Amino acid sequence: SRVISALHLLPAQIVTENGRSPVQYIYAAATLPEYRNTGCMTQLLKAAEDLGTSRGIPFTALVPSVQSLFPYYERSGFVPYFETRTVRISKEELKKLAHGGREKRAQASSRLLASVRTEALGGGVGNLLWDCSAFSFASAYQKAAQGNVFSAAASGYVGYAFFQQEEQTGVVTEAIAQPQVLAGLARQLQGVCRGPLVLFRLPVNSPLFAGQGEISFTGMLKANGGLAALPKGDHPYLGLDLS
Repeated sequence: SRVISALHLLPAQIVTENGRSPVQYIYAAATLPEYRNTGCMTQLLKAAEDLGTSRGIPFTALVPSVQSLFPYYERSGFVPYFETRTVRISKEELKKLAHGGREKRAQASSRLLASVRTEALGGGVGNLLWDCSAFSFASAYQKAAQGNVFSAAASGYVGYAFFQQEEQTGVVTEAIAQPQVLAGLARQLQGVCRGPLVLFRLPVNSPLFAGQGEISFTGMLKANGGLAALPKGDHPYLGLDLS
């Protein structure tokens, strides 16, 4: 026998109007090509929902790998929920932003950077929060995929950026930082970015490049068993590259 369809469930938390609530995140959902469109994944999604309900986990979250899959997951009860703001910065602009920034990374552990993320996003209803182990996993994956995790400190602030080079475009898949730290991050990013353009994928409410960029849905959420109302957040954010 062999596995023809599978998904994994990772633990996280979501900020609600009444505090933080557990949420399960669907990770690495996939079906062998010859078994697609046979209902395998639909059954797994239902099993994941039932498991969450039995465990007292009110929500399930996921990120479709491509935009065309949003309607597919909607048929299983998921709704577009999490948003990302994408800002396009030219290599020349990045060079200007880097002026005065330090070339070396701040000495920051995964635990510290995870706490930086929680502090930045923990007050926003709808935001997804990850623990230190998830952050460590994301950092390790980023490096294994030939990416980078940069960190910088300035004026008492610490920030970080996950970076991947995609053909001729550099992509900051997540950046959590205050503007005071941007020069340090930009200085490090320009050293690895190839091509004329850098895309910053940010929380909509991030103070970086405020008011710039395009907002789009990048993640979905479902109330397990339909027993809870979805948190009514202001541009909820999932983020963290767990590809």
